[in-house]
Amino acid sequence: MKSKTTFTILVFIGFATLFVLGCQLTSQAAPAPTPTSGPSSTPRPTFTPTSTPTQTATATPTPRPDISAAVLTTADLPDGFEAFTLDELGMSGEDFRSEGFQPEDVFVLINTQNFQMVFGFNFLLTEKIDRASFDVGVSQPEITIPTFVGGIGSENVRDEKLLEGIEDIGEKQIGMSMVTSMEELSTQVEVVMFRRDIIGAMIMSMTLEGQDPNISIYDLGRKLDQNVQETLQTLE
Repeated sequence: MKSKTTFTILVFIGFATLFVLGCQLTSQAAPAPTPTSGPSSTPRPTFTPTSTPTQTATATPTPRPDISAAVLTTADLPDGFEAFTLDELGMSGEDFRSEGFQPEDVFVLINTQNFQMVFGFNFLLTEKIDRASFDVGVSQPEITIPTFVGGIGSENVRDEKLLEGIEDIGEKQIGMSMVTSMEELSTQVEVVMFRRDIIGAMIMSMTLEGQDPNISIYDLGRKLDQNVQETLQTLE
């Protein structure tokens, strides 16, 4: 299990690397402001009247949207899956924090009878620039896949390809499939990343190479997207 949890962290690193790349591409595409100049004038002395200080009200911070329901649980999956906490897998929330990116909720579900690990997380994209960065990051497969694979360690990855038929998951999306080898164990890994409105999400399915999954990555992505849509309705 240790090698699988290690790879789970690598997948997150791959995603974080991709997100940072989107931020960089977005900033490069933004036009630089054009300096303006006005007519010069001779400054004149000004008189500042003395005013009675007024008490300013302290602004109440806007509460952060709760998107904890935008995850997958055992109720969303076939029988045989169990939910695991990060502690049970030898991980912690600190493993899923990266410079410039931090998920809101992380979930792990595993079927130990017919092995399949489902790992995912959601994150808020309340700022327009963050949504643009994500969209840029997933809109260029020729850059996205090598960046993601490089983030998790390309020396352990082969047969990477783009997943097709996921256009109905989220508003912006990308999916990829690959085979990974760690400690002489080959696994089939499929990943879908998508955004709907201000919520972004990533879902990963890991099975042994050549083994049929208990639930496909397509069904996982659609179910997670459904939960995202229901969560967005509560935020309106």
